[in-house]
Amino acid sequence: LGDPARAFELTLKALASDLGDPSTLDDADRLAAASRQYPRLGQVYDTLLRKTEDKGRKVELLLRQAEILRQDAAEQGNALDRFLRAASLAPFDGRVIAAIEDLAPRIGRAEDLLSVYDRRKKEAASHAARVDELIASARVAEVHLRDRERSVTYLALGVALAVRSPALFDALETRAMEIFETAA
Repeated sequence: LGDPARAFELTLKALASDLGDPSTLDDADRLAAASRQYPRLGQVYDTLLRKTEDKGRKVELLLRQAEILRQDAAEQGNALDRFLRAASLAPFDGRVIAAIEDLAPRIGRAEDLLSVYDRRKKEAASHAARVDELIASARVAEVHLRDRERSVTYLALGVALAVRSPALFDALETRAMEIFETAA
């Protein structure tokens, strides 16, 4: 067609007749990126998200949209917002967390990453998992926010949880030393 914006609109009409067609959604993604029609693409994804009840499908749609937005420097914040929505649905999904860990500090939104770790800490199934989240929070506070006091607070909370487990305490101590060496 030669006109990505027009091709995008035609693709959206095709998608409207079958929202579940993955190849048409692939085409819509590609054409939206080519014509930088991210707000319009967002409307499509919002519609898809509203129409699905399946949490896993919602996470997949949010990840898909976020990855498209992530490719455009001007859309990095919107991409992170989609990743954060996915994290609210699936806080322990490794793909979601990896994307947030990569993107949030790079765009100056490390605080958002701390919020994710806090939620994960609250939902963790064990003391060891909670300690891992506290260590991750300490690393973000120290390395990305340059907030030593906050970093130490997270580590102190980890010590309180690890005090009854020598192995957990030793691991916490080792990882805490790594954080401070990295930040130095």
